[in-house]
Amino acid sequence: MSAPEARRTEMPELGPRRRPYRAAAASWLVVVLMLAAVAALYVGFSRGSSLTAPRDRGGGHRGRPGVGRDARGALGAPHAGFTTLGGDERHAAALRGRPTLLWFIAGGCASCGASVPVVARYLSQLKALGFRVVALDLFGDMPRGPRGQRELRAFARSLAGRAFGDPAWTWGFASRRLSRAYDPQGLPDVYYLLDRRGEARYRNVIPLDTMPRLLEHARRMSHG
Repeated sequence: MSAPEARRTEMPELGPRRRPYRAAAASWLVVVLMLAAVAALYVGFSRGSSLTAPRDRGGGHRGRPGVGRDARGALGAPHAGFTTLGGDERHAAALRGRPTLLWFIAGGCASCGASVPVVARYLSQLKALGFRVVALDLFGDMPRGPRGQRELRAFARSLAGRAFGDPAWTWGFASRRLSRAYDPQGLPDVYYLLDRRGEARYRNVIPLDTMPRLLEHARRMSHG
């Protein structure tokens, strides 16, 4: 075979060899863009926001920015609620009557694991302000039933220490509707401060990083 013929035989093979690299580059670009979007969402959340809103003419509340559409209504909805670590079913309306730190966590969430000891450290201050803590596993994270209870109990006991058994701290599992109402993006380590009526007044993420602001807003709500 002559040299020109050899070149003609080999050249067509170069095109297909390059395609996998282009596909891989495109895949990595998609991954990078997705991670950037998640990071941007967390940055926006980490600034925190007050969720008070004026009343409309009919006496109801207008939608609060950043809160799921059903967040306020879920408190009175019969199917929105949570299951405690002990297996008790509770409606979201049970969160009325006392200011509450409502916190959505996940077992594989590193920032959640780092934040639990911080919340435990400041639990006495929150209690002094009249608050209780309700930490709920996001729907779809840990399995429900005995297995999930074992996993959540091990997670909470190992990280909360002595605060694990404190009556002011409830652990449990959020229902699908409650998760979607307060955390529609499904991102763990999001928390809300609820007033005595059960209405969300403040939202932020990662207590490890935002505890000073959390306590500041808790004091305002306590003295307001």
